[in-house]
Amino acid sequence: MSMQEFTTQTLWQRLTEPHSSVTEPIQRQRARLLSRLSLVLFLVSVLVAIGLAFTSLAVLALPHPILFLLVYLLSRIRQAKLGAGLLVFGELALVLANLYILRDHVNLSQASLFVLVPILFAMLLLPARTTIVSVVIANLGVGLGLVLIPQSNIGQYYFSLLITVIVSAMAVGTSLLRERDLRLIQQQISDLHQTDQAPDGDARKIMAVAEIGRTITGTRNLDHLLKQAVDLISERFDVYYAQILLIDEGKRSAVIKAGTGSIGQELVSRLYQIPIKSQSVIGQVIQSGETVIIPNTSVYPAYQHNDLLSGTRSEIALPLRVENQVIGVVDIHSTSVEAFAASDISGFQAMADQIAIAIENVHLFERAQRDLQDIESLNRQLTGQSWRKFLSDRPGESPLGYEASQQGVRPLKVDDVGEAKPQIEASEGSEGGQPGGGTVTLPLTVRGETIGMLDLTPRGDREPDEETKNMLEAVAERVAMALDSTRLGEQAQHHAEREEVMSRLSAELQSTTDLNTLLRIVARTASHALETPTSFVHLVMEYDTEKKKDEK
Repeated sequence: MSMQEFTTQTLWQRLTEPHSSVTEPIQRQRARLLSRLSLVLFLVSVLVAIGLAFTSLAVLALPHPILFLLVYLLSRIRQAKLGAGLLVFGELALVLANLYILRDHVNLSQASLFVLVPILFAMLLLPARTTIVSVVIANLGVGLGLVLIPQSNIGQYYFSLLITVIVSAMAVGTSLLRERDLRLIQQQISDLHQTDQAPDGDARKIMAVAEIGRTITGTRNLDHLLKQAVDLISERFDVYYAQILLIDEGKRSAVIKAGTGSIGQELVSRLYQIPIKSQSVIGQVIQSGETVIIPNTSVYPAYQHNDLLSGTRSEIALPLRVENQVIGVVDIHSTSVEAFAASDISGFQAMADQIAIAIENVHLFERAQRDLQDIESLNRQLTGQSWRKFLSDRPGESPLGYEASQQGVRPLKVDDVGEAKPQIEASEGSEGGQPGGGTVTLPLTVRGETIGMLDLTPRGDREPDEETKNMLEAVAERVAMALDSTRLGEQAQHHAEREEVMSRLSAELQSTTDLNTLLRIVARTASHALETPTSFVHLVMEYDTEKKKDEK
């Protein structure tokens, strides 16, 4: 196949492929036939209308391309059935109207044969009952022509009417036979689903379950995991529809989180939910924790029909369990009656258990991520508190920074830093900026907390290139780490000194039993620890004082 043929074929398929929501094979075949037929008729009718554009028949030819275009558009969306009905009855109405309008200008016995066209359309595109209705209308319309034609043409018109009746009878018979064959094919498909219990069928199911579990394992996004799971179920098990519902935090409803196709998107957008205590299939699964199978939805009393899932004929719903607790439901629909058997439960439940484990892993991962963020936030707060305490404990005359210039290095006092503080606060959390005057400002960050700023002014106030900026950022990072290490070292030294004082004081107090000696040791140690010239330690005998007052 040449590239041009391949491109043409691909374009033709894109122009005539049915909507993705049409999943039933027979309906897809009819929709595909309708789109191809209406597209060809539209192109032909446009050419005919152009040819008759400057004649008296132009007005009669114009409605046909409009009708065919509208039918084509309906066949491309979810309204293929409506499009088929519009094509048959719309074309029939146009033909009968043209016969009435042109009754004095054309041979009605020959023109009436055009009624056969919508009859053939009905035979190809419509169910048997609708075909019968269109045939009756067509024959009545042709029969009314007997009133309109001249008496000299009655013999020829009877012959046209006879042909119309014969073709109509053949169309009705063909439609009835096709309906019977379709019912037989549906029954055979249903029987194949019921008898698909051979080892090969089981092997395929096991392989499908394993593939689903392998694919969703490791996914860390819950929405992506659930959407991937339902798509794989629909594809590997060839089912009509699949969805996953999870119980909400209030444990009142099961909310849909993912569904296949446009139906699933519609239900998810609606935030469709089912009360867990309802008598629906979903409610029964959640309450019992067991799988529920509906062999035939048309005779199941508790089945709740959904307009969006009109093709469902059987259903299986399986619990998603984590540590014997139901967290949701996997709900699978089929267009065949008795598509799911009791022997299928073990395989489907194994798949549901894998999905439940994957969901729980995502929840654990998200919880771990939140805990990590909380730890980082707490670590940042502790770092900030430690630095603020460290700076407040420093002597008042201690510099809070240094400035290096051509004149040398000079310490920065509180006043100097205070003038630059608004600029520093505006730059906190940034990765370097240009506050003005060619100065590059880089934050000194430790565990997410900005402890200071590094301001650099390049020579000539030139803006540094990207490589220089990267180097300066690396310098700022190392400076921040060195400052924090120094702080930790000084605080550790102070802590060690306090521990040494307490240890020496404890040893001295334990070495004597004289009260005066104890008080002298405490006074001396307190004066040394607090670096004060004088300290006082005295006792208040509150009990003896109160006793003497009572005696007086």
